[in-house]
Amino acid sequence: MVSSSRPVVALVVDLVATEAFDVAAELNISSYIFFASTAKTLSLLLYLPKLDESVSCKYSDLAEPVQIPGCTAVHGKDLLDQVQDRKSGAYKLLLDFAKRYSLAEGIMVNSFRALEGGAINALQEEEPDKPPIYLMGPLVQMGEADDGSLS
Repeated sequence: MVSSSRPVVALVVDLVATEAFDVAAELNISSYIFFASTAKTLSLLLYLPKLDESVSCKYSDLAEPVQIPGCTAVHGKDLLDQVQDRKSGAYKLLLDFAKRYSLAEGIMVNSFRALEGGAINALQEEEPDKPPIYLMGPLVQMGEADDGSLS
């Protein structure tokens, strides 16, 4: 085990570990999300609480496509499987994660402007309760190291 006299200054969690933000707040350290999926998926998740408030039916029953910021409009039936049944535990959990994203001091997303320019431009527009977005991609697996770890 390696010990260090340097203090911990930040906590970085994945897209579903937002409960750890409470610990970061208690320790008075910054908290960030590393979002390993696409910028378009992040745009959907950041928009999901607003969508949930504005729609009363199943998303698949919507007559008009859903306009996710920075993305091509999508028919409700084509949204992620996890959001189709709004009464399911999976949907409620995903919605809770999405609501807690606003507690992060920043979100690092595995993407780059040339790949997802529209979504990234929308994500980087300042809005209340939306943390800054930092581009970290593309992060790719280039093969395996001799010890089995990723290089």
